[in-house]
Order: sequence, then structure tokens, then C-alpha cells
Amino acid sequence: TRTGLNGSIPPELALLASNLVTLKVGKNPDLHGPLPEHFIGNLTKLSTLDMSSCGLSGTLPNNLDRMEDVTSIDLSENRLNGTLPSSLYQLSVLTSLKLESNQLGGTLSQALDQLERLADLNVRYNLLSGPLPQFDTAPRLEVIQLDYNMFTGSLPRITGQLAERKEFSLGHNRLAGTLPWSVGPNEVLSVDIASITIGKIDVSYNNLSGTLPNILSVVPSLKHLDLSGNKFEGNLSQVWPFVEYFAVRGNQFNGTLPFAGMPRLSHLDVSSNDFSGVFADELYDLTKLEYLILGDNARLGGTISNTKLGKLTKLRHMEWNNCDLSGSLPSTSLANLTQMVALLLQNNRLTGTIPSEIGLLNATLKQLRLDNNQLEGTIPPNPGMTQLSLLRVLNVANNSLTGTLPLFSQLGKLTDLKVLGNPDLSGAVSTSVCNQANGTLTHADNIGCTVSCGCCLDREETCGDDGDGRRRRRSWRSRWLR
Repeated sequence: TRTGLNGSIPPELALLASNLVTLKVGKNPDLHGPLPEHFIGNLTKLSTLDMSSCGLSGTLPNNLDRMEDVTSIDLSENRLNGTLPSSLYQLSVLTSLKLESNQLGGTLSQALDQLERLADLNVRYNLLSGPLPQFDTAPRLEVIQLDYNMFTGSLPRITGQLAERKEFSLGHNRLAGTLPWSVGPNEVLSVDIASITIGKIDVSYNNLSGTLPNILSVVPSLKHLDLSGNKFEGNLSQVWPFVEYFAVRGNQFNGTLPFAGMPRLSHLDVSSNDFSGVFADELYDLTKLEYLILGDNARLGGTISNTKLGKLTKLRHMEWNNCDLSGSLPSTSLANLTQMVALLLQNNRLTGTIPSEIGLLNATLKQLRLDNNQLEGTIPPNPGMTQLSLLRVLNVANNSLTGTLPLFSQLGKLTDLKVLGNPDLSGAVSTSVCNQANGTLTHADNIGCTVSCGCCLDREETCGDDGDGRRRRRSWRSRWLR
């Protein structure tokens, strides 16, 4: 692995292949060309084949069954194409098959159940299509990763042996219908919940619909549930005491949010639905939260508690945009949010001033969006914004901010600055910010016309001045032509 191999597989290697037990030449991107059949045909004693992250191309050989002792195949991250050959399903002792990130097409055959020892199946990021096999007759299959393909049809019923899998990932396909438990609730409820060991279900970004079966919330082993990007509806009235990752972004859920009884939650994404009401105080009891994503719920209101927000000490990403938030920004509680990377509160009804305590996030904060609110007062310089040395994105556009724009010369990573729509804001974009912005400040639409900007190339056209706030005098010819 990572030995700097290059060129294609030499024919002479086939002469040595008959004695190989382990072949690991992965992560050699200059090793290219097809997998020759005469080479594969001689690997009769091979147990492990790892040629991942190389430059292999062409189709999979038809004589894969010659590797009758192989237990692990990893050909991920190559440029292999064509279909899965029937010989693949005859590898009776195969336990791990990884073909991720290729260009493989065709279907995944029901003959998969012949691989009685297969435990790990990864064909993510390919072009596979057609209906899914049932999987329930592959007795040892634990990890099923089929996301980012073009599979169609309905989900297999996750009952019996399939309910004992560890991971079931089918995101980013073209599947339709309802969740399996919605089809036969009486059959599922007759199963001993403790016998269900599935730990991860990801069916995001398909065309699934219906409501969430209650059984999902009481499976102790289920830690990761991602239903984003579908057409699920109804409310989320269930209590989810075991789940750690919960994502339902981009569905049609409504009602209030169930913050109570989720003590293990670290990732919560309920954005782009139709939730309503106000934020319950139970939100601040989710002390393991790292990602809190509630945005794009236009009827979800309330205020941010300055005293209670500080309990979420592990919070890294807070996305509360396009809701109906009101009240002022948190201030003193920011001192506890020492891991915050992104604070996105744009498009709300927030009032008051930008607290100087925002500078307390100087060790981690990279994105700050407060645009399209009703904030007033000045942009706090020091202590305040100028302490945010890691900040890359700063957007405070379309508020009622006043005073002078800080120079931001200490913000060596700032590449996206938007302050337009604050008619009483003055000052200038510093030369250092212009130099590091890599062209993102070349439009006056970002900065507005009340702040000078020497690197806004369309400044004269938009604002009628040359960037330093001074109007250019038109020549007599231009005045006459007008």
C-alpha cells in the first residue's frame, strides 16, 4: 500500500499469483488499467485482495470465482465499469465486499443470498439500478451500504434477520413507498424489541412517504436515523430515548418539536419542514448536542435563552435561520460555547445589538450569519468581531447597524464579507481584507454604497463613485449624451 507503483498490471505477475495469499497494493493512483482475467484466474489461494484507490478501469473479470478462498475484496475508489458478474456471487467464503466509488451499473442480484458468510457489503457511489434484493436470506450480513446509486422500487421489509443488521444505508437513490414497519405493524410488534440490533438506518433523499412507525423510537440499538429529503408527514410526538443522530430535514412534518426524552442526542436536524410553536425549554437539556439545525421552519418561533443556552457546551453548529425567532442575541452564555464553529441566525426578527461577547468564540468560530434581522447599534470591534481570527464568513447585511465598519485586519481568513443594507454604516473595507478575499468582494452588492470598498470593481456602476466614496465627475461628453 502506498508504494508508488505505476503502470498496468504486468502479465508476468500472473506467474507468481498462484502462491499469493494476501495482495495489498491499494492507494497507488498511478497503478492503472484493467484487472486481467489471466491474473485473477491464478489467484486460487488468495484470501485478501486490496486494490483500492488505484487507477483501475474496465470491467470486473468473469472468472472471480477462481478466487475460491478469498474472504475480503476491496476495489473501491477506482474507475471500474460494467455490471457485477455472476461469478461474484459464487465466492462462498467472502465476508467483505467493497466496491465503493466506481462506475458499476446493472442490478444487484438476489443471488447475493448465496454469499452465506458475507458480513460487509459496500457498493456506495456507483450507477447500480433496479429493485433491491430482499437481503433476509443472507444470514451474516451486518453492514449494507448501497447509498448514492439509482435503485428503484420499495424498501425491503426490515424484519427477521434483516432487523439484526448493524447498518442499513440506502440514501440518495430513487426508492418509493413507505417505511417497512408501516406496511405490517402487527407483524413487527410481535417481535421482541430486544432482539432487534440494527444500529443505523439511512434512507435519506429518496421518494419515500407516510408517517413514522412508533416502533422506531423504542429500538435500543438504533443510534443513527436519517430520513432527510423525502415526503414523510405527520408529527414527531414519539419520545426517542436512544437515538444519537436524528435527521428529518426536507420533509413535511408538522406540529411541535419533541425535545424531551432525548438525552443521548448529539445531532438534531429538523430543518425545512413545517414545525410550529415556540422552542421548549427542554431543548437546553440536550447537553450532548453538537449540531442543532432547526432552520427553514417559518412558523417556529420563540427566543434564545441567554441563561440556558450556555448549558449546550458541546455545540459546534447552530442553524436557526428562516424561522420566526425574536428577541435579542445571547451574550454572556457565549462564553460556554467554546466549540462553536458556525452560528447561523439569518432571516429572523432578532432585535437589539450584536454583543461584544461574540469575540469569546475566537478559538473556533468560522461562520457568522446575522443578516436580514432587525439588529441595531455598532459592530463591536474590540472586544468583539476583530477577535475572531478564524472567521471566514461574516454576513450582517440588511439590518439597522450604525457606526464605522471595523478594519478587520486581524481576520486573516475572512473571504466572505457582506454588510450591505445598513444605510447608517460607514467606514471602509481594509486593504488587507480586500487582498485575502480572492475576488469575493468584487461586487458592491456585498458591501453596499455607504462603506468604501477599493476592491469592489462594479462600485462606480452600482454606487456612482470610485470606491472611496467620492463621486466621479462625468465628462461634458457623457453629460451631453445622457
